[in-house]
Amino acid sequence: MARGQRSLLDYALALYLLGAKPGGRPAGPSVVAERLGVSRATAAVMLRRLEASGLVVRGPGGGARLTRRGVGVLARHAWKVGLLETLLSRAGLGAAEAARVARRLAPHLDDSEAAALCEALGHPDRCPHGSRIPHPCRGEESPEGSCALRFTY
Repeated sequence: MARGQRSLLDYALALYLLGAKPGGRPAGPSVVAERLGVSRATAAVMLRRLEASGLVVRGPGGGARLTRRGVGVLARHAWKVGLLETLLSRAGLGAAEAARVARRLAPHLDDSEAAALCEALGHPDRCPHGSRIPHPCRGEESPEGSCALRFTY
């Protein structure tokens, strides 16, 4: 991905990694911009989009913090990345290549497809790197310690 071409998910992940989650301290556009290598103006626009989507709440000064819904979106993303990494690894890709491809494909997998893949893979608890795979299908709504938070930024 070229510098400056970041998705809403990248911004949500950045906020999470900066500690701007429910109960945490909000992160301002400048901090998010620095983390992602984009301009402050771009970060501000994307934070407004996340707010409009209900994934963040914003406070005075434009700082943003993920909502529970935003954390849930990240947990579902981590689930999909972990499942895809597992599938690709079992298909013969090395762990690093499986991780790269899984991150690219995960946003295109819907929840029902991920649930079917999870079932077919036997509900794996760990990705090929040994990181935890959260299972929103079992009520696990935290991406903490998951494979999707590895190798980011």
